[in-house]
Amino acid sequence: MNLPAADLTVRLSDGDIPIDDSSVALTVDGFAVPWVTNRVGGILEVTWHPTNLFTPSEVHHAALTYSPVNGSPVTHRWDFMNLKALFLPVTISVLADDFEGYPSGATFLPSVFPPNMPTNLPPTGNPQPGVPGITWWTTDFTAVEDQAVHAAGDLTDPQSNYYLGWVVVPLTAFSAVEPDAAQVLSGQTVNDAPVGSIASGNVFLAESNHRLSGAPGDNTGQVQFAISKDFDLSGIANPVLSWASIYKQSQNSLGAIEYSIDQGTTWLPVIYYLDGGRVGGALSDIALRFDGTLDAVVTFDQRHSDVPQWRDALGVLRGQNYGDGIGAAISQDLAPYLAPRIADEGSNGKRIEVVRLPLAAHQPRVRLRMAQLGSGSWYFGIDNLGFFDVPPYGPALPIITGITWSDGNVTVTWANGGTLETSPAVSGSPWVSTGNTTGTYTSPAAGTQFFRVRY
Repeated sequence: MNLPAADLTVRLSDGDIPIDDSSVALTVDGFAVPWVTNRVGGILEVTWHPTNLFTPSEVHHAALTYSPVNGSPVTHRWDFMNLKALFLPVTISVLADDFEGYPSGATFLPSVFPPNMPTNLPPTGNPQPGVPGITWWTTDFTAVEDQAVHAAGDLTDPQSNYYLGWVVVPLTAFSAVEPDAAQVLSGQTVNDAPVGSIASGNVFLAESNHRLSGAPGDNTGQVQFAISKDFDLSGIANPVLSWASIYKQSQNSLGAIEYSIDQGTTWLPVIYYLDGGRVGGALSDIALRFDGTLDAVVTFDQRHSDVPQWRDALGVLRGQNYGDGIGAAISQDLAPYLAPRIADEGSNGKRIEVVRLPLAAHQPRVRLRMAQLGSGSWYFGIDNLGFFDVPPYGPALPIITGITWSDGNVTVTWANGGTLETSPAVSGSPWVSTGNTTGTYTSPAAGTQFFRVRY
Protein backbone atom coordinates (compact mmCIF):
# COMPACT_ATOMS: atom_id res chain seq x y z
CA MET A 1 0.00 0.00 0.00
CA ASN A 2 3.02 2.29 -0.22
CA LEU A 3 3.03 2.58 -4.02
CA PRO A 4 -0.32 1.25 -5.26
CA ALA A 5 -0.83 0.83 -8.99
CA ALA A 6 -3.49 2.65 -11.03
CA ASP A 7 -3.60 -0.12 -13.67
CA LEU A 8 -3.58 -3.90 -13.68
CA THR A 9 -0.77 -5.09 -15.94
CA VAL A 10 0.23 -8.67 -16.78
CA ARG A 11 3.28 -9.61 -18.85
CA LEU A 12 3.33 -12.90 -20.73
CA SER A 13 6.41 -14.40 -22.30
CA ASP A 14 6.21 -16.55 -25.44
CA GLY A 15 7.30 -20.14 -25.06
CA ASP A 16 8.43 -22.38 -27.89
CA ILE A 17 5.12 -21.53 -29.56
CA PRO A 18 4.14 -17.81 -29.55
CA ILE A 19 0.98 -16.62 -27.83
CA ASP A 20 -1.95 -15.77 -30.08
CA ASP A 21 -2.46 -12.11 -29.12
CA SER A 22 -6.10 -12.16 -30.26
CA SER A 23 -6.94 -15.00 -27.85
CA VAL A 24 -6.45 -12.98 -24.66
CA ALA A 25 -9.41 -12.55 -22.28
CA LEU A 26 -9.24 -10.90 -18.85
CA THR A 27 -11.84 -10.92 -16.07
CA VAL A 28 -11.82 -9.18 -12.68
CA ASP A 29 -14.16 -10.39 -9.95
CA GLY A 30 -15.92 -12.51 -12.55
CA PHE A 31 -16.62 -9.69 -15.00
CA ALA A 32 -14.97 -9.23 -18.39
CA VAL A 33 -12.93 -6.02 -18.49
CA PRO A 34 -11.62 -4.02 -21.45
CA TRP A 35 -7.91 -4.50 -21.92
CA VAL A 36 -5.23 -3.39 -24.33
CA THR A 37 -2.25 -5.42 -25.45
CA ASN A 38 1.22 -4.30 -26.36
CA ARG A 39 3.80 -6.67 -27.79
CA VAL A 40 7.53 -6.05 -27.65
CA GLY A 41 9.39 -8.97 -29.15
CA GLY A 42 8.54 -12.13 -27.21
CA ILE A 43 6.73 -10.24 -24.41
CA LEU A 44 3.00 -9.60 -24.57
CA GLU A 45 1.76 -6.98 -22.10
CA VAL A 46 -1.93 -6.96 -21.14
CA THR A 47 -3.19 -3.81 -19.35
CA TRP A 48 -6.53 -2.84 -17.89
CA HIS A 49 -7.20 0.74 -16.79
CA PRO A 50 -10.13 0.79 -14.34
CA THR A 51 -12.78 3.49 -14.51
CA ASN A 52 -14.44 2.48 -11.25
CA LEU A 53 -13.36 3.00 -7.64
CA PHE A 54 -10.71 0.57 -6.40
CA THR A 55 -9.04 0.98 -3.00
CA PRO A 56 -5.65 -0.53 -2.07
CA SER A 57 -6.88 -2.65 0.86
CA GLU A 58 -9.52 -4.51 -1.18
CA VAL A 59 -8.81 -8.04 -2.40
CA HIS A 60 -9.91 -8.82 -5.98
CA HIS A 61 -9.88 -11.93 -8.15
CA ALA A 62 -8.50 -12.03 -11.68
CA ALA A 63 -8.44 -14.64 -14.46
CA LEU A 64 -6.42 -14.39 -17.65
CA THR A 65 -7.03 -16.77 -20.55
CA TYR A 66 -4.86 -17.05 -23.68
CA SER A 67 -3.85 -19.63 -26.24
CA PRO A 68 -0.62 -20.44 -28.01
CA VAL A 69 -0.95 -20.18 -31.78
CA ASN A 70 -3.08 -23.17 -32.89
CA GLY A 71 -3.03 -24.40 -29.28
CA SER A 72 -5.47 -25.01 -26.44
CA PRO A 73 -6.54 -22.22 -24.04
CA VAL A 74 -4.62 -21.70 -20.80
CA THR A 75 -6.18 -19.91 -17.81
CA HIS A 76 -4.33 -18.41 -14.84
CA ARG A 77 -6.22 -17.24 -11.75
CA TRP A 78 -4.92 -15.14 -8.88
CA ASP A 79 -5.93 -12.70 -6.16
CA PHE A 80 -4.53 -9.20 -5.92
CA MET A 81 -4.82 -6.00 -3.91
CA ASN A 82 -3.04 -2.61 -3.94
CA LEU A 83 -4.95 -1.33 -6.97
CA LYS A 84 -5.84 2.33 -6.43
CA ALA A 85 -8.21 3.94 -8.89
CA LEU A 86 -9.94 7.01 -7.48
CA PHE A 87 -13.26 7.50 -9.22
CA LEU A 88 -15.62 9.34 -6.88
CA PRO A 89 -18.98 11.09 -7.23
CA VAL A 90 -18.88 14.84 -7.74
CA THR A 91 -21.00 15.38 -4.62
CA ILE A 92 -19.92 14.08 -1.24
CA SER A 93 -22.60 12.13 0.64
CA VAL A 94 -21.70 13.22 4.19
CA LEU A 95 -19.10 15.90 4.84
CA ALA A 96 -17.37 14.84 8.03
CA ASP A 97 -15.09 17.87 8.34
CA ASP A 98 -13.05 20.31 6.30
CA PHE A 99 -11.95 22.14 9.50
CA GLU A 100 -12.87 25.56 8.13
CA GLY A 101 -15.44 26.25 10.85
CA TYR A 102 -12.96 26.35 13.70
CA PRO A 103 -10.66 29.12 14.90
CA SER A 104 -6.96 28.56 14.45
CA GLY A 105 -5.60 26.79 17.49
CA ALA A 106 -8.82 24.95 18.31
CA THR A 107 -7.97 21.88 20.38
CA PHE A 108 -11.60 21.21 21.38
CA LEU A 109 -12.21 19.90 24.88
CA PRO A 110 -9.57 17.53 26.19
CA SER A 111 -11.13 17.93 29.63
CA VAL A 112 -14.20 15.92 28.58
CA PHE A 113 -12.19 13.20 26.84
CA PRO A 114 -12.63 9.82 28.53
CA PRO A 115 -9.86 9.31 31.07
CA ASN A 116 -9.21 5.71 30.08
CA MET A 117 -7.93 6.29 26.54
CA PRO A 118 -6.50 4.56 24.59
CA THR A 119 -8.58 1.57 25.65
CA ASN A 120 -11.83 0.70 23.91
CA LEU A 121 -14.06 2.95 26.00
CA PRO A 122 -14.38 6.32 24.26
CA PRO A 123 -17.11 8.83 25.12
CA THR A 124 -20.71 7.70 24.88
CA GLY A 125 -23.52 9.80 23.53
CA ASN A 126 -22.90 12.78 21.30
CA PRO A 127 -22.42 15.98 23.32
CA GLN A 128 -21.82 19.34 21.68
CA PRO A 129 -18.98 21.13 23.50
CA GLY A 130 -19.84 24.55 22.16
CA VAL A 131 -17.49 24.87 19.17
CA PRO A 132 -18.84 25.54 15.68
CA GLY A 133 -19.14 22.71 13.18
CA ILE A 134 -18.16 19.16 13.94
CA THR A 135 -17.26 18.02 17.44
CA TRP A 136 -13.99 16.27 18.23
CA TRP A 137 -12.60 15.03 21.50
CA THR A 138 -8.84 15.25 21.83
CA THR A 139 -6.33 14.14 24.43
CA ASP A 140 -2.59 13.71 24.61
CA PHE A 141 0.08 12.13 26.75
CA THR A 142 2.93 14.25 25.52
CA ALA A 143 6.27 15.23 26.99
CA VAL A 144 5.98 18.88 28.08
CA GLU A 145 8.59 21.33 26.85
CA ASP A 146 10.34 23.93 28.98
CA GLN A 147 7.38 26.03 30.16
CA ALA A 148 9.56 29.05 30.81
CA VAL A 149 10.34 29.21 27.09
CA HIS A 150 7.56 27.43 25.21
CA ALA A 151 4.39 27.77 27.30
CA ALA A 152 2.66 30.24 24.97
CA GLY A 153 0.29 29.11 22.23
CA ASP A 154 2.57 30.18 19.41
CA LEU A 155 1.74 28.50 16.09
CA THR A 156 5.19 29.45 14.75
CA ASP A 157 6.92 27.53 17.56
CA PRO A 158 6.52 23.73 17.18
CA GLN A 159 7.66 23.29 20.80
CA SER A 160 4.93 25.54 22.18
CA ASN A 161 1.76 24.32 23.85
CA TYR A 162 -0.10 25.17 20.64
CA TYR A 163 1.16 21.81 19.37
CA LEU A 164 0.70 19.86 22.58
CA GLY A 165 -2.02 17.68 20.98
CA TRP A 166 -4.27 17.51 17.91
CA VAL A 167 -4.91 21.08 16.82
CA VAL A 168 -6.50 23.06 13.98
CA VAL A 169 -3.89 25.12 12.14
CA PRO A 170 -3.78 26.95 8.79
CA LEU A 171 -1.77 24.87 6.35
CA THR A 172 0.17 27.94 5.22
CA ALA A 173 1.21 28.68 8.80
CA PHE A 174 2.20 25.09 9.48
CA SER A 175 4.24 25.06 6.27
CA ALA A 176 6.45 27.70 7.88
CA VAL A 177 7.11 25.21 10.69
CA GLU A 178 7.41 22.15 8.45
CA PRO A 179 8.39 23.34 4.94
CA ASP A 180 7.33 20.09 3.23
CA ALA A 181 3.84 20.01 4.78
CA ALA A 182 2.10 21.08 1.56
CA GLN A 183 3.98 18.71 -0.71
CA VAL A 184 1.95 16.14 -2.67
CA LEU A 185 2.94 12.69 -3.92
CA SER A 186 3.23 12.96 -7.69
CA GLY A 187 1.19 10.90 -10.15
CA GLN A 188 -2.12 10.94 -8.26
CA THR A 189 -5.41 11.28 -10.14
CA VAL A 190 -9.07 11.59 -9.20
CA ASN A 191 -11.59 10.72 -11.92
CA ASP A 192 -8.59 10.52 -14.27
CA ALA A 193 -7.68 14.18 -13.62
CA PRO A 194 -4.22 14.98 -12.19
CA VAL A 195 -4.14 16.04 -8.54
CA GLY A 196 -2.37 19.31 -7.79
CA SER A 197 -2.98 20.17 -4.14
CA ILE A 198 -4.86 18.00 -1.65
CA ALA A 199 -5.46 20.42 1.24
CA SER A 200 -6.10 24.09 1.85
CA GLY A 201 -7.19 26.47 4.57
CA ASN A 202 -7.28 24.82 7.99
CA VAL A 203 -6.06 21.29 8.63
CA PHE A 204 -6.29 19.11 11.74
CA LEU A 205 -2.94 17.72 12.82
CA ALA A 206 -0.69 16.31 15.49
CA GLU A 207 2.87 17.62 15.52
CA SER A 208 5.72 15.47 16.84
CA ASN A 209 8.82 16.81 15.13
CA HIS A 210 11.03 19.30 17.04
CA ARG A 211 9.48 18.15 20.31
CA LEU A 212 11.04 16.21 23.16
CA SER A 213 11.92 12.58 22.55
CA GLY A 214 13.04 10.17 25.23
CA ALA A 215 12.04 12.69 27.90
CA PRO A 216 12.40 11.61 31.54
CA GLY A 217 9.25 10.41 33.28
CA ASP A 218 6.26 8.42 32.14
CA ASN A 219 5.43 10.43 29.00
CA THR A 220 8.54 10.13 26.86
CA GLY A 221 7.32 11.40 23.50
CA GLN A 222 4.17 12.45 21.67
CA VAL A 223 1.01 10.33 22.08
CA GLN A 224 -2.03 12.12 20.67
CA PHE A 225 -5.61 10.94 20.14
CA ALA A 226 -8.74 12.43 18.57
CA ILE A 227 -12.26 10.98 18.35
CA SER A 228 -15.09 12.40 16.28
CA LYS A 229 -18.75 12.75 17.01
CA ASP A 230 -21.11 10.18 15.47
CA PHE A 231 -21.92 10.58 11.78
CA ASP A 232 -25.26 9.38 10.42
CA LEU A 233 -24.64 7.00 7.49
CA SER A 234 -28.07 5.37 7.63
CA GLY A 235 -28.70 6.47 4.04
CA ILE A 236 -25.41 5.16 2.66
CA ALA A 237 -25.34 1.60 1.30
CA ASN A 238 -21.67 1.47 0.24
CA PRO A 239 -19.73 3.80 2.55
CA VAL A 240 -16.31 5.01 1.46
CA LEU A 241 -14.18 7.26 3.67
CA SER A 242 -11.96 9.75 1.87
CA TRP A 243 -9.49 12.26 3.28
CA ALA A 244 -6.39 14.25 2.42
CA SER A 245 -3.51 12.67 4.30
CA ILE A 246 -0.83 15.11 5.41
CA TYR A 247 1.48 12.52 6.90
CA LYS A 248 5.24 12.27 7.21
CA GLN A 249 6.62 8.95 8.42
CA SER A 250 9.48 8.54 10.86
CA GLN A 251 11.40 5.45 11.88
CA ASN A 252 9.43 5.27 15.14
CA SER A 253 5.98 6.68 14.45
CA LEU A 254 2.42 5.47 13.92
CA GLY A 255 -0.49 7.25 12.29
CA ALA A 256 -3.82 5.43 12.66
CA ILE A 257 -7.45 5.93 11.66
CA GLU A 258 -10.20 3.58 12.87
CA TYR A 259 -13.99 3.62 12.95
CA SER A 260 -16.73 2.39 15.28
CA ILE A 261 -20.40 1.62 14.67
CA ASP A 262 -21.25 1.10 18.36
CA GLN A 263 -20.15 4.46 19.83
CA GLY A 264 -16.65 3.24 20.55
CA THR A 265 -17.33 -0.03 22.34
CA THR A 266 -15.30 -1.68 19.59
CA TRP A 267 -13.09 -0.24 16.85
CA LEU A 268 -12.53 -1.37 13.28
CA PRO A 269 -9.51 -0.72 11.02
CA VAL A 270 -9.28 2.00 8.39
CA ILE A 271 -5.52 2.47 7.93
CA TYR A 272 -2.28 2.17 9.91
CA TYR A 273 0.72 4.15 8.66
CA LEU A 274 4.04 2.60 9.70
CA ASP A 275 7.66 2.75 8.69
CA GLY A 276 8.07 0.82 5.47
CA GLY A 277 11.79 1.52 5.22
CA ARG A 278 13.82 4.65 4.73
CA VAL A 279 15.68 6.17 1.86
CA GLY A 280 18.84 4.07 1.69
CA GLY A 281 17.09 0.75 2.40
CA ALA A 282 16.83 0.66 6.19
CA LEU A 283 14.59 -1.94 7.82
CA SER A 284 10.83 -1.57 8.19
CA ASP A 285 8.73 -1.69 11.38
CA ILE A 286 6.23 -3.92 9.56
CA ALA A 287 6.93 -7.57 10.32
CA LEU A 288 6.79 -10.24 7.63
CA ARG A 289 5.95 -13.93 7.80
CA PHE A 290 8.19 -16.56 6.26
CA ASP A 291 6.08 -16.51 3.09
CA GLY A 292 6.55 -12.75 2.69
CA THR A 293 3.03 -11.75 3.80
CA LEU A 294 2.51 -9.09 6.46
CA ASP A 295 2.33 -10.20 10.10
CA ALA A 296 -0.05 -7.81 11.85
CA VAL A 297 0.21 -9.42 15.30
CA VAL A 298 3.99 -9.16 15.52
CA THR A 299 3.91 -5.68 13.96
CA PHE A 300 1.69 -4.32 16.73
CA ASP A 301 2.99 -6.40 19.65
CA GLN A 302 6.75 -6.27 19.19
CA ARG A 303 8.69 -3.96 21.49
CA HIS A 304 10.53 -0.88 20.19
CA SER A 305 12.71 1.04 22.62
CA ASP A 306 12.34 4.23 20.55
CA VAL A 307 8.50 4.20 20.53
CA PRO A 308 7.15 6.46 23.29
CA GLN A 309 5.64 5.21 26.49
CA TRP A 310 2.96 6.99 28.50
CA ARG A 311 0.95 6.61 31.66
CA ASP A 312 -2.73 7.02 31.01
CA ALA A 313 -5.24 8.68 33.32
CA LEU A 314 -5.96 5.35 35.01
CA GLY A 315 -2.30 5.03 35.93
CA VAL A 316 -1.54 2.23 33.44
CA LEU A 317 1.90 2.45 31.84
CA ARG A 318 1.60 1.86 28.11
CA GLY A 319 3.70 2.05 24.99
CA GLN A 320 7.02 1.00 23.51
CA ASN A 321 4.88 -0.89 21.03
CA TYR A 322 2.44 0.29 18.39
CA GLY A 323 -0.45 -1.89 19.51
CA ASP A 324 -1.14 0.19 22.63
CA GLY A 325 -1.95 3.12 20.37
CA ILE A 326 -4.79 1.50 18.43
CA GLY A 327 -8.35 0.74 19.43
CA ALA A 328 -9.02 -2.37 17.30
CA ALA A 329 -8.39 -5.84 18.68
CA ILE A 330 -4.98 -7.00 17.49
CA SER A 331 -5.21 -9.95 15.11
CA GLN A 332 -4.00 -11.00 11.68
CA ASP A 333 -7.21 -9.46 10.29
CA LEU A 334 -5.49 -6.05 10.50
CA ALA A 335 -2.82 -7.02 7.94
CA PRO A 336 -4.62 -5.59 4.85
CA TYR A 337 -4.77 -2.21 6.56
CA LEU A 338 -1.04 -1.84 7.24
CA ALA A 339 0.16 1.00 5.03
CA PRO A 340 3.95 1.29 4.77
CA ARG A 341 5.30 4.77 4.19
CA ILE A 342 8.87 5.80 3.41
CA ALA A 343 10.41 7.43 6.47
CA ASP A 344 11.90 10.93 6.35
CA GLU A 345 10.57 11.60 2.83
CA GLY A 346 8.50 14.74 2.34
CA SER A 347 5.85 13.78 -0.22
CA ASN A 348 5.33 10.02 0.17
CA GLY A 349 2.58 10.32 2.77
CA LYS A 350 0.76 13.26 1.17
CA ARG A 351 -2.10 11.55 -0.66
CA ILE A 352 -5.81 11.43 -1.18
CA GLU A 353 -6.76 8.27 0.69
CA VAL A 354 -9.91 6.22 0.12
CA VAL A 355 -10.99 3.19 2.17
CA ARG A 356 -14.25 1.25 2.14
CA LEU A 357 -16.02 0.84 5.49
CA PRO A 358 -18.24 -2.18 4.81
CA LEU A 359 -19.61 -2.53 8.34
CA ALA A 360 -20.70 1.11 8.40
CA ALA A 361 -23.38 0.57 5.74
CA HIS A 362 -26.72 2.06 6.87
CA GLN A 363 -25.33 2.73 10.36
CA PRO A 364 -26.69 5.82 12.14
CA ARG A 365 -23.71 6.28 14.48
CA VAL A 366 -20.30 6.01 12.84
CA ARG A 367 -17.42 7.44 14.84
CA LEU A 368 -13.80 7.99 13.80
CA ARG A 369 -10.65 7.66 15.90
CA MET A 370 -7.22 9.02 15.02
CA ALA A 371 -3.91 8.40 16.75
CA GLN A 372 -0.35 9.65 16.39
CA LEU A 373 2.56 8.09 18.27
CA GLY A 374 6.10 9.35 17.95
CA SER A 375 9.25 10.62 19.63
CA GLY A 376 10.20 13.76 17.76
CA SER A 377 8.66 11.98 14.77
CA TRP A 378 7.39 14.44 12.14
CA TYR A 379 3.58 14.93 11.95
CA PHE A 380 0.16 13.55 10.99
CA GLY A 381 -2.57 15.80 9.59
CA ILE A 382 -5.86 15.42 7.73
CA ASP A 383 -8.19 17.61 5.70
CA ASN A 384 -11.36 17.24 3.61
CA LEU A 385 -12.69 14.26 5.53
CA GLY A 386 -15.90 12.85 4.08
CA PHE A 387 -18.04 9.85 3.24
CA PHE A 388 -19.13 8.80 -0.26
CA ASP A 389 -21.61 6.14 -1.37
CA VAL A 390 -19.88 4.12 -4.11
CA PRO A 391 -21.02 0.62 -5.13
CA PRO A 392 -18.33 -2.05 -5.50
CA TYR A 393 -16.92 -2.85 -8.92
CA GLY A 394 -19.02 -4.75 -11.44
CA PRO A 395 -22.15 -4.22 -13.45
CA ALA A 396 -25.45 -4.41 -11.61
CA LEU A 397 -26.49 -8.04 -11.20
CA PRO A 398 -29.72 -9.26 -12.79
CA ILE A 399 -32.80 -9.09 -10.61
CA ILE A 400 -36.33 -10.41 -11.18
CA THR A 401 -38.62 -7.41 -10.84
CA GLY A 402 -42.03 -9.03 -11.20
CA ILE A 403 -44.07 -12.21 -11.80
CA THR A 404 -47.70 -11.76 -12.87
CA TRP A 405 -50.50 -14.13 -14.00
CA SER A 406 -53.22 -13.20 -16.51
CA ASP A 407 -55.52 -15.20 -18.77
CA GLY A 408 -53.69 -18.46 -18.11
CA ASN A 409 -50.26 -16.98 -18.82
CA VAL A 410 -47.41 -16.09 -16.49
CA THR A 411 -45.18 -13.09 -17.25
CA VAL A 412 -41.75 -12.65 -15.71
CA THR A 413 -39.86 -9.35 -15.88
CA TRP A 414 -36.25 -8.73 -14.89
CA ALA A 415 -33.62 -6.01 -15.07
CA ASN A 416 -29.86 -5.69 -15.68
CA GLY A 417 -29.56 -8.25 -18.46
CA GLY A 418 -29.12 -11.99 -18.34
CA THR A 419 -31.02 -14.95 -19.74
CA LEU A 420 -34.15 -16.29 -18.05
CA GLU A 421 -34.13 -19.97 -17.07
CA THR A 422 -36.97 -22.14 -15.79
CA SER A 423 -37.29 -25.39 -13.83
CA PRO A 424 -40.11 -27.37 -12.16
CA ALA A 425 -38.08 -27.48 -8.91
CA VAL A 426 -35.40 -25.37 -7.21
CA SER A 427 -33.12 -28.40 -6.91
CA GLY A 428 -33.11 -31.90 -8.33
CA SER A 429 -34.36 -30.85 -11.76
CA PRO A 430 -32.41 -29.24 -14.59
CA TRP A 431 -32.69 -25.55 -15.31
CA VAL A 432 -33.65 -24.92 -18.93
CA SER A 433 -32.86 -21.71 -20.76
CA THR A 434 -35.80 -19.86 -22.26
CA GLY A 435 -33.38 -18.12 -24.61
CA ASN A 436 -34.99 -14.82 -23.66
CA THR A 437 -32.70 -11.88 -22.82
CA THR A 438 -35.17 -9.02 -23.37
CA GLY A 439 -36.26 -8.60 -19.73
CA THR A 440 -39.85 -9.81 -20.35
CA TYR A 441 -41.01 -13.40 -20.84
CA THR A 442 -44.55 -14.79 -21.12
CA SER A 443 -45.54 -18.47 -21.23
CA PRO A 444 -48.58 -20.63 -20.42
CA ALA A 445 -49.00 -21.17 -16.68
CA ALA A 446 -48.79 -24.94 -16.30
CA GLY A 447 -47.84 -26.85 -13.17
CA THR A 448 -45.13 -25.57 -10.83
CA GLN A 449 -42.55 -23.29 -12.37
CA PHE A 450 -39.47 -21.61 -10.89
CA PHE A 451 -37.49 -18.90 -12.66
CA ARG A 452 -33.99 -17.53 -12.34
CA VAL A 453 -31.77 -15.25 -14.41
CA ARG A 454 -28.32 -16.39 -15.41
CA TYR A 455 -25.82 -13.62 -16.11
